Amino acid sequence: IVLDQGGLGLLGGGAGASTLNCQGEMMVSNAAAFRVYAGITASPATPGAKVTVLGDLVISDAAWVYPHSQPTNGGSVKFTVGGLRIPTSNAGINATGLGFWGGRHRVFWEIPLTADRFEGWGPGRDNNQIPAGHGGYGWNFNAQHGRTYGSAAMPLEPGSGGGYNSRYLYGSNGGGAVIIETLGDALVEGSILANANQSAYYAGGGAGGSI
Repeated sequence: IVLDQGGLGLLGGGAGASTLNCQGEMMVSNAAAFRVYAGITASPATPGAKVTVLGDLVISDAAWVYPHSQPTNGGSVKFTVGGLRIPTSNAGINATGLGFWGGRHRVFWEIPLTADRFEGWGPGRDNNQIPAGHGGYGWNFNAQHGRTYGSAAMPLEPGSGGGYNSRYLYGSNGGGAVIIETLGDALVEGSILANANQSAYYAGGGAGGSI
């Protein structure tokens, strides 16, 4: 599979995992974007989407792969590859802000109309203005914090979303989960990211995700 300058999305459904199987090498290059959206799962150990590449997954020249965790359930994407190569510094895998959602004002075009949600989503969430936790506590200026969760030795879960403060100050999304099983070598000259989004002033920050 060659993805050059364009975009490709693999959409997760409700329950169950969407899959992409490549029998050879997969190349993502020249500012291309490959987005994979996970579906709902029963546990963090069960992937919400699966990408299997028997050869190498090669990401280069301003191209990025974006693994989207399911934003309210936390199901995440698993990559199984023969090898991983990111040979250029301006390319990589980016799960920044692709974890659990932060708390937010109700969305008026949703049917039925949702209520304001002051908590973010995810196991480390907390209420109004409080940053989410994950591998550590998410402290704010009042020493309030979100809970910790997950495994330090084998992190698999996305970061939780921060608390919402007012109509215009949403809590930020947590970082997603980058889960890669490589059967061969991994060369990373670029970036692999799982940061939370930056939060608005006075709103709770999301927690970082997992790699």
